[in-house]
Amino acid sequence: MKYLLNTCVILLCVVSLSAAFTNPYSKANTEQSQPVTRDISEMVRYKPALRQNDVLFVEDKAGTFGPVAQPDPLWDSLLTELIGTGNFGWFTTPDEISNGPDLATMEQYELIIWNCYDYWWSSPDPAALTTDDMQNISDLLFGGGKVWLIGQDVLWSGVPAPWMDTHFHLTDANQDYNYGIDSAHVHGLDEINCFSMTVISDYASNPLYTDELFPDAAWGCHSVLEDVDSMVNIAIFYPGIGDWQSSFWAIDLRDASFTYWTEITSMVSGMFEAFGLTGVSEMPANDPARAIQLSVSPDPFVRFTTISFNIPASANVALKIYNNAGQYVNTLVEGRQNAGSYSITWDRKDSSGSVVSSGVYFVRLTSDDIVSSASIVVAK
Repeated sequence: MKYLLNTCVILLCVVSLSAAFTNPYSKANTEQSQPVTRDISEMVRYKPALRQNDVLFVEDKAGTFGPVAQPDPLWDSLLTELIGTGNFGWFTTPDEISNGPDLATMEQYELIIWNCYDYWWSSPDPAALTTDDMQNISDLLFGGGKVWLIGQDVLWSGVPAPWMDTHFHLTDANQDYNYGIDSAHVHGLDEINCFSMTVISDYASNPLYTDELFPDAAWGCHSVLEDVDSMVNIAIFYPGIGDWQSSFWAIDLRDASFTYWTEITSMVSGMFEAFGLTGVSEMPANDPARAIQLSVSPDPFVRFTTISFNIPASANVALKIYNNAGQYVNTLVEGRQNAGSYSITWDRKDSSGSVVSSGVYFVRLTSDDIVSSASIVVAK
């Protein structure tokens, strides 16, 4: 739908906007904006408020471009569970052309989660981030702040590539590599490793239009989330120099039915931990999930693979295999298990004893109410 609307705008414009059909993140497309360059030592660093787990969530251009209900019920529930009522702020932009919070407001919080959802319109309206928004985020980061930017069409909307390079260390992107889909299987990397889920779009208009992201490894920026089906990186994290940290996600952890609630809370909790939020280790959903470790080796495999796991305390344990469509394949372990480490071999057979075809599968470990999962590739 967004391509049709974009075409209509182009036909109405006097000046040709043919560049909208090329990758707006191209390195050659730098005429409209120059990167922000300044000496960090010249900036006056602010002192974030010393409030435990203090987060400001910016619900930017939701409604038509995001979930139907406002405030966003998913993120509202996530922050309430992980941080607690009263420990986070909420800012909703009134319309598509309004600015988000100003610098003074953002400086009161330890972490800014800025969600642009699916806002993609670039002309004649401003980009997903207005000029003032980009300047305020720039000042915040150069002052030692922390920003987690989320938006599947931030790049398409025309947020300048040099600005993204400077603040999020994103060197390049392959836009809309797998567009117009209703769901995507994703798996966490590094700081949120071992957590997998299916992202289910609940946006009011468009489904998923995810971008493949290429982080600048020279700055220590790395991927933290991959699309398992396409094996591409879709979210990056810059651990920072000093207090400045930033992360850009080209996909939102949507799950309106809360089917993957444990996985979502574990991923967000892992990101909070990566951002170094004060007291994050005390989050109730974090420690038990981190205590469960799950690994698969070899991966990929042809005939046999070993699945290893440990549980921190005696619990009802289930270890099951699912295919890439989320359908049940086999149960490897089920019953009461004592605390300790375990290993079991899977011979790529389903519950009926038939050998499964090659492809991507998921192993899911449940220990009472704690869940961990990992992807596994069966080769030919």
